[in-house]
Amino acid sequence: MHYWNQSNFEGLKSIGEQYADRSGFAAFSRYCLLAEKGLRKPALAAAREFIIGMEALPVTQQRACAEELTALSYRHAEVHRLLPHPLRMSLKVILQQWTDAEPDNPVPWKWLGYLVKDLEASRRAHDLDPGDEISLGALFGEQLNQVDFQTHHLCESCFLGEESEAEQALDRAESLLAYLEDKDKRAACQKEVDYFRDLLAAWRDYAAVECEETFPQWCEKQGSSFRFWSIFYYR
Repeated sequence: MHYWNQSNFEGLKSIGEQYADRSGFAAFSRYCLLAEKGLRKPALAAAREFIIGMEALPVTQQRACAEELTALSYRHAEVHRLLPHPLRMSLKVILQQWTDAEPDNPVPWKWLGYLVKDLEASRRAHDLDPGDEISLGALFGEQLNQVDFQTHHLCESCFLGEESEAEQALDRAESLLAYLEDKDKRAACQKEVDYFRDLLAAWRDYAAVECEETFPQWCEKQGSSFRFWSIFYYR
């Protein structure tokens, strides 16, 4: 019934059921269950009811709600309608006020960074708690995204920007891995860094020779396999 979006709706239903009996979360539960059914207006009304109740709580309880719901969103990233816009904005304010009140507490910084994709907040969280995986993931992803952007036209034999900048970004990404305690996650991240290093090395070798073949064709002849983007131009 929900086609490509099936996992989102299934997730909303499961989470809504989990929170149905939680004190203070009844309206949030209703939001999830109504949104799962595609009932947008009553779902948003339930979300606003929850926001009003949350914002009337003592500050410590507001912060606990903000931490719990943002962490819930992090654990269920596939459920993209879990936090509707009005709720996100309310959580953002609570987290910002928390960072103002406790600037040396990494908890609100890391969740603020995640919630609104604020890299400065993630950097602050990393400074305060270098081993925190939430902020590490954001900062590591920032560096790899930079390299991914610079290389996404290699399918057309075109590198964007300076190769040295990509190398520096990979160096910064790799330096962050020293703080990651989980060996499996560290190995997976290292594999991504190594992939882009191999891609850059292949590009430099290709650019150093006169060749009528495209970069992907050259790589195929060299026995190298990379994830080339597909580019479409519309007129």
